Amino acid sequence: MKKEIKIYVDGQEIRLEQGGAIVRGSKGYLQCRFSFSDGWQKMKKVAVFSDGYGFKKEYAVPITGDVCHIPDAVTDGRRIYIKVAGMKENVVITTRVCALDQEG
Repeated sequence: MKKEIKIYVDGQEIRLEQGGAIVRGSKGYLQCRFSFSDGWQKMKKVAVFSDGYGFKKEYAVPITGDVCHIPDAVTDGRRIYIKVAGMKENVVITTRVCALDQEG
C-alpha cells in the first residue's frame, strides 16, 4: 500500500490536490498520481523531484499511466519540490515548481 499524492497539471501550472500529512523519512511509500490538461495529451512525461528549491540534486522519474514513485533520496527533508516536463515531437513543456511539506 502506497500513499498517493494527487497533483494537477495545466499548461505550465502545477498544483497539489492531496490532503493529509506526509511524514518525512518514508521510503518506498510515496507516489504521485497526476491529472493533466488537454495540452499534455500524448506527451512523454517525467516528474522531477528535489529536496531543495534550486534543484541542485534532482531525480527524474518517468510518469507511466499518470503515476510515478517519489524517489527515496528526497524524502528526508522538510519539503519535496516537484516539477513536470513533457515532450512530443519538437514541443517541450515544463511546469513551475510546487512544494510538498512533510512533518516530523
